[in-house]
Order: sequence, then C-alpha cells, then structure tokens
Amino acid sequence: MYKYYHLTHIIDSLAATTDLNLKEDEDYESNPPRNISISINNRYQANYIISGGANANLVCSVDGFPPPFITWRKDGDIIKEENLTDRYGLRQPPTDGFISVFDVINAGREDSGTYACTAHTSANQNDSPEAEVHLAVPTYFPVLQNQGELSRRFTVVEGESIVVNFTVVSSPRSLVVKWSLQADGSNETSVWSRSGDNSLWNMRNRTLSTDVQLFQFYHVNVTENMTGLYRVILTNGLRRNLDLEYSIGIRYGSS
Repeated sequence: MYKYYHLTHIIDSLAATTDLNLKEDEDYESNPPRNISISINNRYQANYIISGGANANLVCSVDGFPPPFITWRKDGDIIKEENLTDRYGLRQPPTDGFISVFDVINAGREDSGTYACTAHTSANQNDSPEAEVHLAVPTYFPVLQNQGELSRRFTVVEGESIVVNFTVVSSPRSLVVKWSLQADGSNETSVWSRSGDNSLWNMRNRTLSTDVQLFQFYHVNVTENMTGLYRVILTNGLRRNLDLEYSIGIRYGSS
C-alpha cells in the first residue's frame, strides 16, 4: 500500500510540474522577431577591418518569442542556418536577446564581404528583420589562385627549356625568398648559387592585377644536373609564407 501511494504521489508531482511549466510558457505571448543587430568582436559598427590570419566573432542578437530561426548569408549566399528554439527551448527570452554566432577563423581574402543575419518564425516568413555588416580583410597571406599548381612534375627532353608558372594572390605583394634544388642523392642548394650569371635559371615576377602576381621560373637547356625537386618560398611580410614545390626530370629514349 505504501509503495502504491508513493508512486502515485510521484506521478501527481510530475504532472503538476509539467502543468506549471506549460503555464509559464503560455505566459509569454508570441512576438515576431525584432531589434536585430550584429556585432563583430563585441563592436557594433557597419564596417569592420581585420588583418589576414586574424579571427572575427560575429554575433547576431534578436528579440522575439518563440526563439526565431536564423539565417546567415555572405554576399547573398547562405553560410549557416540555426533554429534558436533548439538551443534555448521555450523559456523566457534573455535580457540581451537570443544570439546566433558565426566565426571567421584565420581570415583570408575570401572572407571579405557583406554578412547578413535574418530572423524569422515558421508561422510568418514575411516578417523577417535583417541586420548586416561589412567585413574587410585588406591584407592577407599569399595563396595560389589555382591549387592545381601546388605540386607538379615536368618531364623534358635533355637540352629543352621549360618555364614553370605560379599565379599568386597576395596583399601586400609577395617576393621570392628561396628557390632551391634538391637533386637525387644530394643536398638541397640555392638555385642562384648554382648559376651566378642566371644563364641556366632565371625568375620573373609580373603583376597581373592589384593583388595577383605571376611568378615564372625559367630553366634553360635542361641537363641531368638540373633535375630534381625544386622548392620556392614566397613572403609578403605577414607571419605565414607560401611554400611551393615542383620537380623536373629528363625523358630518355628514341624520338
């Protein structure tokens, strides 16, 4: 008898708690999203600048009940969607509003643009306030414009010449600080130390646009001692360099 009474008491208590929670939820009237804003690294401003490699914490804050559905866009393209009801549940809105976060990590050229946060409820898609900010990354590490150029192998007939091209995006402009060759079974050495008059090796740097450069590495009359693994290091003064490599071999046999 005691066990039955105890179990009944527990069930009644749970039911009362559930009714109380439901009543608390009913006390909050449904309100469309409003007062939407975006901060970047705790600052509210329309335009924000960070340097390459830095991080940016974008926080979208919004009022309304129930917690709205958030859509993040960059230059018009959706980059994140989040239902804040899943995070907050149906409870009292925080005094500083519901928030959704989007982080930019290790910023590069591709992270510059206009970020927008839109809030809406499933019941009323037309009532969708939006906030936006512009993030600029004016300086960034050198990167290849075409990742297919990252590591390549070239085979030539002995005595032929070859030009190896790398198209690099960089702000500020980059310079070559290392160009070396490691032949099979030998130590890595500087290309420039092998040919002081640049008769066999030469390098050119052309500007294609404001932040795009074409680096060209010339190999003239390739012979066996010019084959192996070449390494190139580019820098623009920021803390990360661009490391490139390619290899050249000789094709033997009848023509």
